[in-house]
Amino acid sequence: MLNAKQKKFLALFDNQMWNELVEGGYINIHGLTQKAFDELSKDVKINTLSIAETLKSMWPKGSRTFNDRSGCKVSFPWTDGVTIIEKRINSFLQKYDPDGKFTEEEFIDAARRYLNDKDDGRERYGMESLKYFIWKNEKGVDGDVEYKSSLLRYLEDKELGKEKKEEQQGFDLLDKFV
Repeated sequence: MLNAKQKKFLALFDNQMWNELVEGGYINIHGLTQKAFDELSKDVKINTLSIAETLKSMWPKGSRTFNDRSGCKVSFPWTDGVTIIEKRINSFLQKYDPDGKFTEEEFIDAARRYLNDKDDGRERYGMESLKYFIWKNEKGVDGDVEYKSSLLRYLEDKELGKEKKEEQQGFDLLDKFV
C-alpha cells in the first residue's frame, strides 16, 4: 500500500512513459532498478574517434605503390582522414560488434599485431590500407558481395601476429651471438 507521499510522487509522473518504465521493470518506487542500470551500461560506447586517431598514427605515412595487372604503377594512400576512418569503424561496429564486446585496447592491440605481421623490415608485402584493414567488400565466387575484415580476424584470434614477434626475437638473439 502506498503512503500519501508516494501517491503524490506517482501522480506527478502519471503518464504513458512512466507506466512503460514501471511495467518494463526499469523503475520502481525506490528509483532505478538493476535492469535499468544494466541497460544504461550497455549503451556505453567506445570512443571511435580516439581509435581512429590512434590507428591513423600507427599506419605508415604516404602512399603505397605497386604494379597493377597491366604493369602500370598505381599509388594509394595508406590512410584516409580521421573522419573517414571513424565512419569505417562505426560501420564495422554495426556489422561485426553490435553487442559491444570489443574494447578500445583490443582494437589497438589487433592493429599492432597486424602491423607486426606485415612488417618484414623492407617492404609491407600484402598489407592493406587502413580502411580496408577495418573492412572491405569483395566479390565472392558466385559474384555476391562479401564483407572481409582483417581487423575482425585479429580481434577474434588473439594469437595472430604473436608468432612472428617471438620468431623475430629469436633471430635478434641469434644475431648477437653470430
